[in-house]
Amino acid sequence: MADADSEVSAIENGLQDSETDSEQKSEDDATSVPERATSDSSNSDVKTRSRAVWSSDKSPPLWPVAAPAVLGLLAGLAGQTAWSRWIIDIAGIESNTWLWYNAPLFISVWIAVHLASSFVEMLPEESGEGSEVLAGFATVMLLGTLLQAVIGSICCLLFLVFFWVFISTYWWRLKLPPFRTGIWLGVGGLISMLFGVLLSSILFFPTA
Repeated sequence: MADADSEVSAIENGLQDSETDSEQKSEDDATSVPERATSDSSNSDVKTRSRAVWSSDKSPPLWPVAAPAVLGLLAGLAGQTAWSRWIIDIAGIESNTWLWYNAPLFISVWIAVHLASSFVEMLPEESGEGSEVLAGFATVMLLGTLLQAVIGSICCLLFLVFFWVFISTYWWRLKLPPFRTGIWLGVGGLISMLFGVLLSSILFFPTA
């Protein structure tokens, strides 16, 4: 009889321990859900901050259009001026050659990239990582300048203008990664730089 009582007592103790473990597991699961939710929310915030957020329910931002336009125009004017006033006399480049004609472009793009690197810390927070934006900007400026120098056609400039109008119309609605934001800024800066070089050569140095 005593053995039967001890067996019943052991079974009851086992059931109590099982219920206790089950309750503890439920509490742990309940605690881990908010932690996972907090972690997922934190990861989502990090991903959001790494992209430029242009919400479709807002007006188009002005600075991605105006800032590179002003910077590119100033770089183009400065590059052509530096070439025509000073560098052309000391560079020793033979006149009427490919390098002689395109030197103002290379000088201007160098100025543009350095100006952009000076102002990268002033980018809005939604632009994302400034170094990635600058990398996208510099990539477009350098490749676009080489393309214009090699092709040397008005068609290249027209293509850039149409492409810039397209991305300025649609890209502000998207959540862009920083490098792609830099591409957007770079296309606008490149077009303005080319116009700056052309304007300076026509108005100020027509015989250069």
